[in-house]
Amino acid sequence: MSRASNLPTLIIACCASLGLAGYGNGASSSPLPAKSTGKAPPSAAAPASTTTLATQRSGGSDEPAAASAGFVPQATATGLISAGSEVPGQADAFVNSVGIVTWFVYSATAYTTQFPALSQLLIDSGVKHIRDSGPPYDRTYLRKMALFRSHGIRHSVGMTIGSTTGQITAVINAFGPNNVDMIEPQNEYDTYAKQDPNWVPHIIEQQKTIWKTVRSNRSFNGITVMGPAFANQNSYRIVGPLDAYEDAGNLHASFCNYNPGTNNGTVNLANVTARIRVGTRYKPIWTTETTYDDNANVTHVCQAPDSVIARYFPRELAGRWNAGEPRTYISQLVDTPQRGDPFSYLGLARVDGTPKPQYTAIKSMLSVLSDPGSPFRPGTLRYTVSGQTHYVQHTLLQKRDGTYVMMLWVEQPRLVSIYNPTQIPVPARQMSLSVRGMTMATDYTYDTSKWTLSPQRLAVKNGRVNLTVTDAISFVEFK
Repeated sequence: MSRASNLPTLIIACCASLGLAGYGNGASSSPLPAKSTGKAPPSAAAPASTTTLATQRSGGSDEPAAASAGFVPQATATGLISAGSEVPGQADAFVNSVGIVTWFVYSATAYTTQFPALSQLLIDSGVKHIRDSGPPYDRTYLRKMALFRSHGIRHSVGMTIGSTTGQITAVINAFGPNNVDMIEPQNEYDTYAKQDPNWVPHIIEQQKTIWKTVRSNRSFNGITVMGPAFANQNSYRIVGPLDAYEDAGNLHASFCNYNPGTNNGTVNLANVTARIRVGTRYKPIWTTETTYDDNANVTHVCQAPDSVIARYFPRELAGRWNAGEPRTYISQLVDTPQRGDPFSYLGLARVDGTPKPQYTAIKSMLSVLSDPGSPFRPGTLRYTVSGQTHYVQHTLLQKRDGTYVMMLWVEQPRLVSIYNPTQIPVPARQMSLSVRGMTMATDYTYDTSKWTLSPQRLAVKNGRVNLTVTDAISFVEFK
């Protein structure tokens, strides 16, 4: 089957081809912008509107993790959501929602040859969670994880099929229960269907064993038990609901090189999440692998330039947060061309350990939002926006000192099509934000020559500021 005709599997389950299939081997309901027709978006000014922007926190007692993450609906295609007042999420909870996939268990890659540079990139990134490969957990690997833990970075544990309660307990204790973020069964085990015709009962039994082991030991209470991640989304239907044996569903889903707000039926966030809901009916969903590919060495579907990925990843993180996902893991930290497949260029860093623009964009984002401390209850905010709000989306957060941060961006595609990674312009929007009593505002915007955020004090007049919103997220901080 050609790459194009196999697009759904390519996009949703490409990580199986990366050697991640075995650990030992290696929505918002709001309408979204239409997908690109291959032509540049209209350059005419977007329709002006005046709205009261609002959301209400979502999630009931069955979904505490999703509710605490700060469920904020996305903007519609015709403007920002209108209705009442908005309860923001906690800024540092957003920071805590971001993770990176790493493969430090692999020896013949940059994860070993460039370990000093990569470990420093990871420590400096502001990310507090990594999802690494699974056994074998040798002493060298344990030392690497200990280094990251000393900098406040927690990690995952993956268990192969057939792992016993004793083995699971021993692995967790080797790392220290307080250092383990989450635990999951063998990765994408549905790809082993030919080798193991009984893969369905085996993965179910492994999930039950992990759940019973972790939940029967009080010292393991801080560990999230993930459900199994599958390469083929139909596998969630085949295996059936596992809510009774998991804290969160486990999703692998990427956007190919579509923009994160695409309405393409194959990769649209709401559609993909709906398909996994046959396996996780009411628990929150974590995305533990999402990718963008910048490999320009071979021509293939889903390529995207680094400057586009630097725009898309922060928007994806905001969009998944808006959809109620408590955690999103970007795959992966560094390119691995030694693996010899076309999906070896997913890294936030190059094989020599130098950062790409997308790494810097994410690091800058987390730096602006960082606000460590004890949990707090954000205050309700009422505000209005006016001007060119067409395709503008937002996420509202608050810091502990009362400062609000509104992320704003234009959710439109930057590329002609998945087959043609030529960039097309996305017109900026001119709009204003009004908040009663606002006296101070700073707009952090990306310097797209180096992907760092530059602050600019805004003139506040009668509680109103004027803004320019682009397809690179801006962070408006105000009190």
